[in-house]
Amino acid sequence: MKKFIVITLVIYTFSSLALGQKEHAEEVLKETLVSLEKQSWEAWKKRDGKFFQEFLSEDHAEIGFGGVTNKITVVASVASPNCVVKSYTVENFKLTTFDVNTALLTYRAEQDTACNGNPVPSPVWVSSLYVRRGDHWLNALYQQTQSIRKDDADRETLAVVNQLFDAMRVKNAEAIRAVFSSEGQLTSTQRRAGRTSVRVYSGEAFAKLIVETKGTLKERMYRTDAIVGGDLAFVRGRYGIYVDDRISHCGMNSFHLMRTADGWKIVNATSTIELEGCEPESKISPAANVQNWPSFRGPQAAGVADGGGAAVSWNSVQGRNIKWKAPIPGLAHSSPVVWGNRVFITTAVNIQNDAAFQTETDSNDPVPENARYRWMIYCFDKSTGRALWRKIAHEGVPRVKRHLKASQANATPATDGRYVVAIFGSEGLFCFDMTGRLVWKQDLGMLDPGLHEDAAVQWGHSSSPIIYKDLVIVQCDGHAQSFLAAYNLQTGRRAWRVERGEMPSWSTPTIVEAKGRAELITNAPRYIRAQDPLTGKELWRFANDDLIVQVPTPFVAHGQVFVTGGWPGGRSIKVFRPGGSGDLSLPAGQNSSTQVAWRLERGGPYVPTPIVYGDYLYVCNDKGVLSCHDVKTGKQLFQHRINEQGGSFSASPVAIDGKLYFPSEDGDVYVFKAGPTYELLSVNPMGESLMATPAISNGIIFVRGQHHLFAIEQKGTTQTAKQSEKQSANRKTR
Repeated sequence: MKKFIVITLVIYTFSSLALGQKEHAEEVLKETLVSLEKQSWEAWKKRDGKFFQEFLSEDHAEIGFGGVTNKITVVASVASPNCVVKSYTVENFKLTTFDVNTALLTYRAEQDTACNGNPVPSPVWVSSLYVRRGDHWLNALYQQTQSIRKDDADRETLAVVNQLFDAMRVKNAEAIRAVFSSEGQLTSTQRRAGRTSVRVYSGEAFAKLIVETKGTLKERMYRTDAIVGGDLAFVRGRYGIYVDDRISHCGMNSFHLMRTADGWKIVNATSTIELEGCEPESKISPAANVQNWPSFRGPQAAGVADGGGAAVSWNSVQGRNIKWKAPIPGLAHSSPVVWGNRVFITTAVNIQNDAAFQTETDSNDPVPENARYRWMIYCFDKSTGRALWRKIAHEGVPRVKRHLKASQANATPATDGRYVVAIFGSEGLFCFDMTGRLVWKQDLGMLDPGLHEDAAVQWGHSSSPIIYKDLVIVQCDGHAQSFLAAYNLQTGRRAWRVERGEMPSWSTPTIVEAKGRAELITNAPRYIRAQDPLTGKELWRFANDDLIVQVPTPFVAHGQVFVTGGWPGGRSIKVFRPGGSGDLSLPAGQNSSTQVAWRLERGGPYVPTPIVYGDYLYVCNDKGVLSCHDVKTGKQLFQHRINEQGGSFSASPVAIDGKLYFPSEDGDVYVFKAGPTYELLSVNPMGESLMATPAISNGIIFVRGQHHLFAIEQKGTTQTAKQSEKQSANRKTR
């Protein structure tokens, strides 16, 4: 383990430097700290623990191959004879100044060292954080990782950082705490009126701070750099904090992570707080931010993922703006989900022959299923489309029939970056880890939603699982049984189950967090309900007047919950404010209340879930009639048929960078400009039927067709982003 040595007295006065001397001042500071670091290696070789007593700050932490240690342990271990340093070399020093009192020195070190007779890993990447106390520079944090870059590990650590940002955005205290190790902490520094203030938060305190922050909070990190070695990692970059879409502050982030039995955890995070010179969000390159799309329609089923310059037009035959294309065997309508650099998708393969499928049909008769199927989950590399692994979850003859327009794998999987969960209807609920290892499975019994008036007419399950904290939650409304249940994500043990007494439904549940609590929202023919996701206890309900065939998923936008759907099409649209209790049902003729922001008596879709983007609600029915509404009042602004020649729509729309994407059953993706007027930008034929809802991550649109998974990206986006990051890195190099 690398140890520190005594610090020499350094008096470095920034106030005496003119603005034009800033770069020279940083050069001088770099030389000073590099000199100290080199002296520390030499002193460690001489086992001079006395000097470390003066060199380290009182709250110093060292993160090494043996874990996390404090100042007392470091000073004692330096003087011990357990480690023998024969030789060392240090090079490639880089300096990052947070403010005049905080600086980070990173470099590469090689050593011929043995501790207790065991060789110390070499080479290593060193991160050494200095803080100025009066006239002295003291070392506050030291971390070393093996200097080996591993792409998957890089992405995994970046995913943890983005997991923190996702948890901050929805103000999920439990999820914020979960990304920190038990001893993890966050340090923030801010320069005001010539003085630097330093605040240290535990993971618990930081979570509390974020939850109590007013407004919608979003953090974006860019110009990122990840170094991973063994079980340690270092991630740094610029960041911006936006509250209600307005810049709050910005600065530098530095994350130190450690691999644990529960995955990568943040041990220490250091951030500067700068109030000037912050980049507007629109100018931040999204390529450095990993956007996760963890479940059906993305976070909170909202369907929105801005940033990345998504393609407006493409050609699947010529390959224009097609990043990659991967064949998917079998028949399935599940949507892709994305976490880090991994894309997950499920399928059901008829082993004996091709499964019957038809988009345009008026028949309600189920398809007999007598052949053996193989239910599978695939994991693809997001960048290349290479199949990282494919696993068989179950094999056998389906227990339930299906609709001719449906499949035996309709439900979209869900992931939290640790596990990926898939429900294959009556075949069960399956949980895999990120390497494809089956962790657990649960038999949920007969799941047989179908024609409401005839239990023999089975159409197949399609409600997707969602993950909340350490629970996977499923909504199962069929003829044989109707229930809502939660299972422990790590073990598969049932946490709770609530009987519903509902008619068949195909809607996916959604979580909304507001007013200090979480609400699990479900949409079904008899009632729209909100329940406590941790216990299943009902919080409120709204009478749906026994609508039949409920398919659209509740989704969250502008802090409210949008719910619609039902057969026949054109049923009501309801918008709820979180925090209600009891029966929220409205009497006939009344279209708003304390908890109901507004209700439209007509206009809802049959199958596709609507979308809110900006100030507008867009509703597309299954016949392709698109309407736009004012999101605050529900007032209709336009209504227009997407394709005058006809066409049907089952997939739900998604949005990115001012554009809306609508896939049709006929195999075309229609792209519209978002706004209060109808403006079609392009029509993009995919060459195969489209039943699944797309996913979006970092400007890449993932479209699942009947036979392939397509990754669509504007040509030049990745290259331009990489060049921008390289130029930014060069400007930081002194």
